[in-house]
Amino acid sequence: MTLTLSQMLLLIATLAFVVMVVFVVRAALQLQRTAGDLERSSRRARELAPRMEQLLNEAEDELRELREVTRSAGRITSDVGEVVGETRDTVHELLGGVIDRDLPRRYRAAVAGAKAGIAVLKQARGNGRG
Repeated sequence: MTLTLSQMLLLIATLAFVVMVVFVVRAALQLQRTAGDLERSSRRARELAPRMEQLLNEAEDELRELREVTRSAGRITSDVGEVVGETRDTVHELLGGVIDRDLPRRYRAAVAGAKAGIAVLKQARGNGRG
């Protein structure tokens, strides 16, 4: 069986049409599944929207409170820094005055105590031998 040119073209056109119909049907089915998925996702998003809004509001409140705590901590840190600085300056002044004035007197007292201790030891040794 020999096909004429017009029969061959008709056969090719028919095959192309069948392939196109299969492609269109598959694309339509995929579009239908995608539309269903989109509808379910949209419904779920609508269900979650109030909860998400509530969570966002709570997060904003927490951030506001955190900012206040951070500001308070900053002020406290600043105040503590000032107190530490003033205390350090005062201690330096007090220690400077004590060391400058009392150091020679302390050395003299330590030397006098050592001399007295040595004298007592000498006397004890002397009494022990005699």
